[in-house]
Amino acid sequence: MTGWFLKIPSWKGSPFIQMNARRKCHVSSLCFIMLWVLVLPNLWITCSGSIQKYVLPPGFSGSEMEYIDNSGIFLLSNGSVFGFGFITSGLSESPSYLLAVVHLGTTTVVWTANANSPVSHSDSFEFDKDGKAYLQSAGSTVWTANISGKGASMQLLDSGNLVVLGEDSSSPLWQSFSYPTNTLLSGQSFSDGMTLVSHSTGQNMTHTLQIKSGDMMLYAGFQNPQPYWSALQDNRLIFNKNGAIYSANLSSTSWSFYDKSGSLLSQLIIAQKGDANTTLAAVLGEDGSIAFYMLQSGNDKTNLPTPIPQDSCDTPTHCKPYSICSSGTGCQCPSALGSSPNCDPGLISPCKSKEAFQLAQLDSGVGYIGTSFTSPVPKTNITGCKNTCMGNCSCIAVFFDQKTGNCFIFDQIGSLQQKGGRGILHPHKMRLVHQKTMDICRRYLEHQCGSLTGSSRMQQTTSLTSLAKEDLDLYIWEHSQIAVALL
Repeated sequence: MTGWFLKIPSWKGSPFIQMNARRKCHVSSLCFIMLWVLVLPNLWITCSGSIQKYVLPPGFSGSEMEYIDNSGIFLLSNGSVFGFGFITSGLSESPSYLLAVVHLGTTTVVWTANANSPVSHSDSFEFDKDGKAYLQSAGSTVWTANISGKGASMQLLDSGNLVVLGEDSSSPLWQSFSYPTNTLLSGQSFSDGMTLVSHSTGQNMTHTLQIKSGDMMLYAGFQNPQPYWSALQDNRLIFNKNGAIYSANLSSTSWSFYDKSGSLLSQLIIAQKGDANTTLAAVLGEDGSIAFYMLQSGNDKTNLPTPIPQDSCDTPTHCKPYSICSSGTGCQCPSALGSSPNCDPGLISPCKSKEAFQLAQLDSGVGYIGTSFTSPVPKTNITGCKNTCMGNCSCIAVFFDQKTGNCFIFDQIGSLQQKGGRGILHPHKMRLVHQKTMDICRRYLEHQCGSLTGSSRMQQTTSLTSLAKEDLDLYIWEHSQIAVALL
């Protein structure tokens, strides 16, 4: 056999090589251990920052980017019914985010901190070491919670209420339920001084819900806000007693209205039943109506058939301005504006125009919801009503009621209504009466008339009414079964 061979020392027989091998292995292990010692803290910081929490301590900071694996949510309620964090806004072409409370099962947004000021994925929510909560964007504060004291923790309740608690945790120093956006939830009280605001429409119009002057009303956000719904004029309300509305509380099945002393005035029944696993939500939509939803613990969201107002045509923005809204048939342009492009007469500010104007009469039976909530000018005839409008440069529409002589002028209007043959329905006064009272009334009628039917019943209405009123002191709201009586 031929060839070149190189004689080399054996691994086994060389103590030098064995020692060097062990030394290299030892050094490598040290390097490996040191590497992990250096890397692990960074891994812990990264991982711990993205873990969802049930309580936020002072010193917390979080952004959408840090919690992207949790869909931007960093705080959960105890039962994981609601979450608090960043959601996609959809208000701009580039990605932007809102800080919000979300019903996790249905992904329904129930509260937002920065509805009109979205932030980027790197902007952060801070619950700083001084117990203050705020949202920062590019070094400036976009939103801050008006906390009365030093917050010791922030929690999200299973009711959807985001709260900041002090050291004693006895009562919230701040809560989102006191600062609603466009949604109210069951268990949430809405009182005089609060405002519910809808998202802005394509025409940059918002709608608001407010309690003032003893009534709860919806307003269209014209330059001069116009009311278009009143709780006191809704004929679905069941009245307990007369009084000025100061607050309204949403339960799992109804909306109850109270005076300043906390006495029940009236109630609107929304659902026949509710349970602990559902949340009732009242949402003021872009169209100006309040819709009620039942949010289930799963992913079920049920739209309840109790809208406010009852008729979609009772909102001044259901159709375009000047268009006629007809229930069930949609929107149409009045014949007087048939030649105007898009049914728009082009009136922006008549006071600044040098053109001459004239009044065009609308179709028969056309009305406007604003006349039900606006004070008329002094009584006059139709000629005087027209002259009042023509003498006021800000007047763009005038409505005259032939029966009452009332004249209404407006500087802005929304969509009109086709009244047809319908008259104005005045709300029936209804009361909640204790079942015992009803039994007494029934026995009284049976004794007087022998039955509850026929003309005899109508003749005894006065006696029934007076007897029911005398016995109303037996009524106890919290522990009684309710019956409805038309008085």
